Amino acid sequence: MGPSRLVAVVGLLVAVVAAQAAPQLRFKGRLLLFTPQALPFNDGGTLFVPLRETVGQSNVVLDIQDSGRRFEMSYNRTTAEYVKGATRFRLNGSWRSLSDSSQERNTILFVPFAIFSQLTGGDLKIDRSNNNGGFGNNNNGGFGNNNNNNSGTDLYYNGRRLSFSGNEEPYSSQGTTLVPFRALGSALGLKTDRSPDGKRVWIWRNSDRIEYNKGMVWYRLNEDRRDIGAKSEEKSGVLFVPIELFKALVGRSLTTR
Repeated sequence: MGPSRLVAVVGLLVAVVAAQAAPQLRFKGRLLLFTPQALPFNDGGTLFVPLRETVGQSNVVLDIQDSGRRFEMSYNRTTAEYVKGATRFRLNGSWRSLSDSSQERNTILFVPFAIFSQLTGGDLKIDRSNNNGGFGNNNNGGFGNNNNNNSGTDLYYNGRRLSFSGNEEPYSSQGTTLVPFRALGSALGLKTDRSPDGKRVWIWRNSDRIEYNKGMVWYRLNEDRRDIGAKSEEKSGVLFVPIELFKALVGRSLTTR
């Protein structure tokens, strides 16, 4: 086999492996297909999807403004407005916070999946029957079995990997990383508390305070309400909350791999 053909074969194998590992999406049950350059990916606990390619395979209508800087998307009677590089977007006039901003790879713009998830009311969702490209296989909601080797669920704080006991291992669900409330707070040196009925929790860092109601898709940072695209879950008596709650306090010092 000649060198050029060998390179082509290796490239094809890499593309196949990448496609199998990437998170897969379904719109109303139909599997979305992406080119190798436009595969969705997980970075820092956030699922990123290619904007144009995702719109093209769903019923979302896209309007590009300000020379490609501002985007307006509509689905049924819902409208989302997003500015490239922002960490929030407007949904029907109401601001929603994002855990990360957009990224550009190979001239393709990738945006947080939460924008599409909230815009479509869940009609666009992660394919829970596949391995979700390291989005964790846990047995909550059909995501499989928890596997510590999956990318996107190992937590690092200031570059140091955090360790957890078996029933407190972070896992991926609902397009984000769910983390153990008490254990992660302790690992980060943050003060945490939970109401007697278990429905409300608090996290403090200096003068900043997170207040979160179990099972909700929003929280408060001091007096500022922020929306998130996932809910808390409880497994074996351990409360897991979206990683966004902790990242709101410690920022990019907390990462996933």
